Amino acid sequence: MSEDKVKGLGAVALSTFGYMKLTTLSLMMGPMLPMSAIAASFVYGMSQFSEQNVISSIEPLPNGFLKITYLVTPVKTETITCHVNDTLSLCALGDDDLGA
Repeated sequence: MSEDKVKGLGAVALSTFGYMKLTTLSLMMGPMLPMSAIAASFVYGMSQFSEQNVISSIEPLPNGFLKITYLVTPVKTETITCHVNDTLSLCALGDDDLGA
């Protein structure tokens, strides 16, 4: 698990604990401040779980070109087309550790 995902898990756990104690927090601070903090903590935690800049596919094109598709955000993808000579390394995308 990466450091960002651990931070996200901690933020989601903190927001869950805050939601469980919402009645007490609302009586002390009013209903708006605790609920806003809980919602912001949950959104931050979920944003840390999103995969960014992860290559989703590499497809060969004619004349030695590659079409690389990667995730910019969880819902947006970008495509890059480059020549094989311009790439520094190629990796296997699946569970194949041999690079076949």
